[in-house]
Amino acid sequence: MNWLLSPDGIAAIIQIFILIVLILTFLHAHRPHVGVVRVDSSYDETSKDFTVIISIKNTGNVPANNIQSNMRMFFEGKELTSNEGNSRYVLFPLQENSGNPKFHNVEKAQLSSSEFKIIVEINYEQPISSFLPIPVTIRKYKTTQELLYSHSYGRFATISGSAT
Repeated sequence: MNWLLSPDGIAAIIQIFILIVLILTFLHAHRPHVGVVRVDSSYDETSKDFTVIISIKNTGNVPANNIQSNMRMFFEGKELTSNEGNSRYVLFPLQENSGNPKFHNVEKAQLSSSEFKIIVEINYEQPISSFLPIPVTIRKYKTTQELLYSHSYGRFATISGSAT
């Protein structure tokens, strides 16, 4: 106990604390960051199908595994439909992927509304392997982005987002 209160003991405790902070900083900085980078759309008036061409990108510095996306479409606060991406894949750093979910029974009047939006939720993982003989740990992340449709431009704009 005397050693802990000595200058050497206090210095050792401070060094251990600094090491823990450095390790946590490294783990936080070296992770995937997946989000929406571009959204385009097309509308077929005869079938009333609204297709969203959405591109996501991993801007982090490590691969993102088991990426799964969910999209929900809202008109004046009410959910019209949803589209769940069932494919799970790996997205390497700076790699992009796109999908073309199609929403059915979308009226032209809904596209010209000021309250036509899509919420995109992307779930992904980062497995962490260790040199110690312990089971692999998995860190899970989620990015949520809210996109509002501008009928005058025919495009979506991100109005809010969060990443956890």
